[in-house]
Amino acid sequence: MSKNKAGNNIKGFIYVFLFSISWAIDAIIAKLAYKKGADPFVFSYQTLLLASFLMIGYTFILKNKSSLKLTKKDIPLMIFLGFLANGVGTAFEQVGLKLSFATNYGFIIKTATFFVVIFAFLILKEKISFKKMILLFCLLLGSYFISTKGESLIPALGDIFIISAALCFALVAVLSKKIINRNSAEFLSFFRLFSGGFTLFTISLILGKNILNTLYFFYMLIDSVFRFLLILFLYKTIEIKSASYMTMMSMMFSVFVAVFSYFIFGETMNLVQILGAIMIIGSVVLIQKSEI
Repeated sequence: MSKNKAGNNIKGFIYVFLFSISWAIDAIIAKLAYKKGADPFVFSYQTLLLASFLMIGYTFILKNKSSLKLTKKDIPLMIFLGFLANGVGTAFEQVGLKLSFATNYGFIIKTATFFVVIFAFLILKEKISFKKMILLFCLLLGSYFISTKGESLIPALGDIFIISAALCFALVAVLSKKIINRNSAEFLSFFRLFSGGFTLFTISLILGKNILNTLYFFYMLIDSVFRFLLILFLYKTIEIKSASYMTMMSMMFSVFVAVFSYFIFGETMNLVQILGAIMIIGSVVLIQKSEI
């Protein structure tokens, strides 16, 4: 293995680890805000827009401008990707969660990983090997065990919306990989955050939400930092690694959420969930050592 490739493997792992843990903290903070009574649409648009401003500050104050890349013809696509993922995808996600069960949501949203692998094969021509499919199965089964505690899912109407959200997230990840070689991760991150936030702002207006609600400003402020970090590290990962690697390795998110929930909310983990965590951790180790 060349030094450059070995370096990318290490950087890729660091980026996807930071992405996964930022995503988990973001989910925990949002859950705390929702428990306090925050509206999901208003809270999400506020955190996304503030995170987009943080991205501007990071990009133009801290980042070396000479290393930035932006292809103007890709800007409409980047805006669309933000609209599709953080706008439409988040809307589907919230409607699905309202019309389904938390256990259903916890597992079904993870099917985005399966969809990324399929879309990456169709659009990016990433290979699908027997080993990759076995590891993908283990990851999804581990996620199922953590989300459901081994219990059967009860089908609900909202599941259709959750699957639609997973499809949106997966398609955006793959299309982002297609153009990231000619656009810096920072620009992709900004357009995704801002476009998604503006879309949710518009939806909140249409639904008659209190768009100026600042009761949960502290949660929104903290969450915007981790929303900024998770999107940035997501794109930093796919900048140097495959879309399949990013989505499969990010299943660490499920383990982090389970651990944080144990300490913060006092949620216990049974043996089935512990088995699921072991399956995910074991798969992540094998993925890191292989060429996925």
